[in-house]
Amino acid sequence: MAKCTQKVDGGNLDKLRCVLGNFDENLTLIMRELNVTIRVDGVQVVVGGDEKNVARASAVLRNLFALAEKGESLDAGRVIYCIELAKEDEDADISKLSSGTVAVTARGKPIKCKTVGQKRY
Repeated sequence: MAKCTQKVDGGNLDKLRCVLGNFDENLTLIMRELNVTIRVDGVQVVVGGDEKNVARASAVLRNLFALAEKGESLDAGRVIYCIELAKEDEDADISKLSSGTVAVTARGKPIKCKTVGQKRY
């Protein structure tokens, strides 16, 4: 496979901070699972490695930035789920998860779907 690099724009520092996670744990997880190198350059994230893995990691990062923009929390479970969807080439569905509230609790907290399967159901 050919080596390549790709840049993903983070938009602003707040979204970037949310996507990176505490002590860059989310980036470390993406690097380990997809066998890529990731570095931060300003508000851009630069992904390097094999072409197929770079495309997957870039898709994961774009989806995470979209979720962060909508105010979703990005824990390790959500990041792993995004990575698994990218490996199955179904990463386009992740942005639909944050849209639409299923129900509202008595305290006013919205309940949303956490997986693509829940959203289809």
